[in-house]
Amino acid sequence: MKIYYIINSRFPNEKAEGLESMKISSALSDFADVCIIKSFRFNKIKKNPFSFYGTEKEFPIITLPCLDIMPLRLGKFSFLVQTYTYLFFLLIYLLLFTKKDDIILSHEANLMFFVSQIRKNSFFDMHDFPRSKLSLFSQLFEKLRGIITTNKWKKTELEKKFNIKSDKILSHPNGVDIAKFDLDITKEEARKELKLPQNKILIGYVGMLKTMGMEKGIDVAIQAMKQLDEKYKLVLVGGNKEDIDYYKKYADSERVSDKIIFVGWMKNSVIPKYLKAFDMVIAPFPAGDHYNYFMSPMKVFEYMASKRPMIASDLVSIRELAGDDECIFVKPDDSQSLLKGVERVIDDRDLSNSMAYNAHEAIKKFTWESRAKSIINFIENKTNL
Repeated sequence: MKIYYIINSRFPNEKAEGLESMKISSALSDFADVCIIKSFRFNKIKKNPFSFYGTEKEFPIITLPCLDIMPLRLGKFSFLVQTYTYLFFLLIYLLLFTKKDDIILSHEANLMFFVSQIRKNSFFDMHDFPRSKLSLFSQLFEKLRGIITTNKWKKTELEKKFNIKSDKILSHPNGVDIAKFDLDITKEEARKELKLPQNKILIGYVGMLKTMGMEKGIDVAIQAMKQLDEKYKLVLVGGNKEDIDYYKKYADSERVSDKIIFVGWMKNSVIPKYLKAFDMVIAPFPAGDHYNYFMSPMKVFEYMASKRPMIASDLVSIRELAGDDECIFVKPDDSQSLLKGVERVIDDRDLSNSMAYNAHEAIKKFTWESRAKSIINFIENKTNL
C-alpha cells in the first residue's frame, strides 16, 4: 500500500500540527510505503524534519514549488496565492507520478476538495470541524473514500449534520510515544540539568501560548499565581516571541513576574525532561467550541505519559482521554478553580500520585502505533486493498 501524506503548512514547524503530521506519517510507515508531499515554504527552521522531530525511521519527503508570499503579510491574498500555486503543482504531480489506487491522506480540507476529484482513494484526517462553507464540505465529504476524526464528538456531529454513514468515519484520538516521556530521571536531576530551581513547587505548562490568536488559558494561570505564595513558580515552555512578550507584560501588570519562568520554545526531544522536572502540569484551556469539541490536545497525551499530576479544564475533548481517576478537572476560565486544583495536588500527595499513575496506564492505548493500525485497517476496509 502506498500512502501520500499531503502538507501545506511550514514543515517542520513549532506547532503541534507539524508534530502530529510527522508522528502519524512515521507510524504509518511501519505498515505501508509512506511519502510526505509538502510545499516549499520560507522557513527559519533549517533542520530536516526527521532530526527536528526526533524521528528515527526515515521515508521520502517531496517538496513541490509554490509562490510563497506569506512573509509579505498580505493577509488572505498571501494565503490564496501560496495555497493555489501549490495546489497547481500538487495536482500535476499526483496525475503524473502516482497511481490511481494510491492512498491520499491529509488534514488540509481546501486541498482535499480538489485532490478528491482526481484520486478516488482520498482520506481526510479532520483536525477541526466545519463552521462555514457547509455546502462545499458536503461536496468534499461525498467525494472522500473515508474521514478520520480525532474524537468521538466530531464523528457523531458529522453523521448528524452531513448525513454521513457511520462506517465512512473512523474516530481515533492522536497519540504519544510513551517511552520517550517515561524517562528514568528524578525530578531533582531534571531540574539540575535544566537549571530550574530545586526549592520551589513548579507548575508546568508545555505548548504554544496561543492557538490561531486564541487564548489557551495562560491568562487564567497567571491570575491564579496572584493567590499563591513565593514557593510556587509557573514554568511556561513554548510560545513564539510575540506571545511571550505579550504575557510578560500581562504578568507585570498582575505583579507576578517573579513567579513565572518563560522558557520559550524548546525542541520536542527536550520536553520529556521538562515534564519530569515539574510537580504538576496544567492544561487550562478556555471554554469554546474549538477546545471543548474540536481538539485532540497533544499536550494532554504527553502530560499523561510523563506520570505527573495533571490539572485540566473540564472539557468534552479532554474527558475522552481522562476521567476523574486520572485528572483533577477545573472550571474553564476560572482562576479560583485552577488555584483550588493546584492546592489539591499539594495537599493530597497520595491522591495526585495515584492520578498520575492512572493517567499513565490509561494513555497506553493511545499510541501513534495504535492510531496508525486503526487508520490502516480503516483504509483496507474502505478500499479492499
